[in-house]
Amino acid sequence: MKKLLFSLLLLIMTTMQGQISNNFGKEVKALIEADVTDLMLNEIKSEYSSTFYRTELKLEGFEVNYIVSAIIGNVLSAKYLKKGNEDVMDGIYDQLNTIPYLIFDSKTRPEMIKKSDTNLTRKISVKSRENGKTVLVITLHKSDDINLQFFRD
Repeated sequence: MKKLLFSLLLLIMTTMQGQISNNFGKEVKALIEADVTDLMLNEIKSEYSSTFYRTELKLEGFEVNYIVSAIIGNVLSAKYLKKGNEDVMDGIYDQLNTIPYLIFDSKTRPEMIKKSDTNLTRKISVKSRENGKTVLVITLHKSDDINLQFFRD
């Protein structure tokens, strides 16, 4: 009986660890479509010709940052705060399919990961239905990090 309860508890903990918020799709859509002024609300620091901001827009389970830089340009990115894995990426993929964008996944299109990207285990690209431009790339690294890189016009 104890073994059964322990196994059940372990299964629940593992399942909970890999869950993505049911609002993930809506939150990502809001970040993709956000005005720059919404991204520059809380200045964190300024250094090396760059200013770092923590945005008020939320992405549950992720740290979202916006960088305004004279060197690299403006960058909106997010990092998953827990350990990433294929289950988390599956949850992300499922939630992305609730928003009006084209979703491409290296799980079904392995050619998306170049042979030179030896650190990546999975990649999801989100593209505009209107012009086909990439608006977001989500990567799972061998280090179990999940990173989001938003591309803005």
